[in-house]
Amino acid sequence: MNPHHHTCEQPIDRSDLVVLALLWTLFFSTYWFVGHGLAETYAFNRFDLLFDADVPRVVRDFTSADANHYRTKVHPLYVLFLNPFGQLLTQLSGSTTSAAIIMNASFGALDVALIYLLLRTLRITRISAASFAAIGGLSAAHFFFGSLPETVVISSASLLMVLIVQRVIASGHNWPLLIPAGVFSMGMSSINIVFVALCCAFIGPRDVRTRITRTVIIVAFVLVITMGFSVIQKALYPSAQYFFTPSAFTEDLGYVNVAVLRAPTQLLSQFITTVGIYAVVAPRIITHEQRDGTDSIDFAPMEFKRDGHSMVFFGALLVYVVLGMTTAVAVYQHRLYTNKIFLTLAAHTAFSLIFFLFYNPHAPFLFTPTYLVAILSIMSMAHDAAPRMPPVVRLLPVALCALLAINDARFIHEVLAVYT
Repeated sequence: MNPHHHTCEQPIDRSDLVVLALLWTLFFSTYWFVGHGLAETYAFNRFDLLFDADVPRVVRDFTSADANHYRTKVHPLYVLFLNPFGQLLTQLSGSTTSAAIIMNASFGALDVALIYLLLRTLRITRISAASFAAIGGLSAAHFFFGSLPETVVISSASLLMVLIVQRVIASGHNWPLLIPAGVFSMGMSSINIVFVALCCAFIGPRDVRTRITRTVIIVAFVLVITMGFSVIQKALYPSAQYFFTPSAFTEDLGYVNVAVLRAPTQLLSQFITTVGIYAVVAPRIITHEQRDGTDSIDFAPMEFKRDGHSMVFFGALLVYVVLGMTTAVAVYQHRLYTNKIFLTLAAHTAFSLIFFLFYNPHAPFLFTPTYLVAILSIMSMAHDAAPRMPPVVRLLPVALCALLAINDARFIHEVLAVYT
């Protein structure tokens, strides 16, 4: 099989619009429902209790023009782009909490729909694309932060937009269309400019000189336009910060931590376990008492107990591991490592893992949605590229969806039990 052209008997048509609508509606409803459940807890109005999430700040950034929008130094334009809609939703719903949950759930569900759309543009079959999109939406990290107002699922959606635009629209003479997609993505998180550059570098024209030139032009325009919008944002929201000033970099250096260099075995083990396993299949949770008497939550070490929860967790984990093994085999057998999309996703995942290993490494679960979609897209490409897989292997994504749904219900129930 040529790794650059997957064969698929199902071209994109109106049926895909129906699937997109169903996926968005299903996951928006789920995230909205769970989000309102979490909003009933006292942890919703506290910082850092729910896996280091800054929920109160994000709610204010989404819905209030007069809030202190100081985190625009790393999320350059998300107040400018999202706050007007948040204020409108606040007026319609009568609640800043409801408005923030609606907006976050909308982007969380959009993530799932965009995963499906990306996989279909890669000529992945409908059933495989829908299954892996659902796995993305049901993965523990995406399920949790799709329900809880934070910036990670919005950043993830913006990355998928860039990749889809590059894949579908910005080919040939239309390549400048990648610039507005890049501006939106960088506006959600300044680090996303790296992904824009990777898309240009790996998916550009064959001529290396032309590809480098286009990459430089696109990145330069994205940076300059984002800076211009940042000035406009500052005029409209005086508390907003510029992302391009030395003080913005200096202040955020406080999140940089080189502890992994001092204790590499322990921290790497925790980091890889969280990113590679817990981000998809959440184990039981434990609590840590804070100085003010409140409890923060974290994941407990994996432990098998003779109960239904352990059976579901380890069942989902087994299916996930088998999918990972078949992915590795298919990548090698079908030379997917030469595919431009694969290289882009793999490079983004590698960069993200290294970056977050040093940037706030004690909160890896918080950031996993930004590159979990890349990992699942790679798995879907590999799964679809191997038509001779046994039928039982073909059913694994569907089985994993069912197990993840059950495990997520247990996960959220445990969180609610701590804070209710």
